[in-house]
Amino acid sequence: MTEKEFSIWVAPHGRSQRLLAQLIFSLSEQYNSPTFVPHVTLLGSLHGHYESMEPKCSQLSSKLRPYTIRLTGVEYVDKFISNSSEAPTRIKGSPPRGHLYHNHVMIARAEKTENVLKANLIARGIFDSQNDPPYFPHASILYAKLSPALKEQAIKQAARYLPLGFEVDELRLVDTTEEDPRSYAVAYAAAKAFPFGHA
Repeated sequence: MTEKEFSIWVAPHGRSQRLLAQLIFSLSEQYNSPTFVPHVTLLGSLHGHYESMEPKCSQLSSKLRPYTIRLTGVEYVDKFISNSSEAPTRIKGSPPRGHLYHNHVMIARAEKTENVLKANLIARGIFDSQNDPPYFPHASILYAKLSPALKEQAIKQAARYLPLGFEVDELRLVDTTEEDPRSYAVAYAAAKAFPFGHA
């Protein structure tokens, strides 16, 4: 059986989900870019089979408690964004992604609070990813190659939605083998939810 690439996502609910979805849709309409599910990647570039990862997701979710993610500043980068990298460069050992979707992206940075970093640290331990570069928590909000003037315009548009905070209380193991972000909506909807434990 061929190995796939998976990512562990946490996502907002309720009003925050609607606001982020509205922002992503509005930008996609204006800049002719794909729409996708609002999310923050907890751990990415996991290669293998779902059957071997599902028990680890159950273990991870049982160790996590609901925590808050706060999105603050907006920036646009012209390089591959990795959720396990402090800088916008590709993780060593991860498969190359040549599509512009992964090379021209606008993101909303998430604050590196104790709980945000702790969740990633626990995930790294369970999935044996301790040697990944430092965690770079963010929510992608636009995949598009833009001129400098349009970049500035899009950043100003997105900044009106921030800061935005939301609580996450479950995770999903999402098949991100395909490069097109539009495919992730189906993958996310099909992915099993693993509720966090409670104190």
